[in-house]
Amino acid sequence: MGCYEFGYVGNDDSELPALSSNRILLSVYPNPVSLSQQGGYTFIEFNVPEKALEPPIIEIYNIKGQKVMSKKLVESYNSLVKKAGISDDKINGEFYSTIWDCRDYQSHKIASGLYIVKVRSGKNQTVNKIMVIK
Repeated sequence: MGCYEFGYVGNDDSELPALSSNRILLSVYPNPVSLSQQGGYTFIEFNVPEKALEPPIIEIYNIKGQKVMSKKLVESYNSLVKKAGISDDKINGEFYSTIWDCRDYQSHKIASGLYIVKVRSGKNQTVNKIMVIK
């Protein structure tokens, strides 16, 4: 049974909720990841609204909820740009980028399936799905 049977086919909200500027923007690509004999690689990039006191943490879970990998990022793109002497005032917050080689804690290739990427930075967190195929 769906909404139509009960006479409800629309949305009562006249406007969409405003997006909070105080959230993490997460991008994972390529998605889906194709595993080969050598393995697979995916880029995980995110922007946190403000610099946190502790480094952000990326956690990857399988569909059962078991943690497959955890990574603490130490240096942001912004700090690297400042070290190089280039000023980039266009970026709000802190931008991070890393590569995951689709391996677990013991450096074994992971199985095909759906994985959850979770990013935590201070009080903020966000999740994204990633599909791994062979």
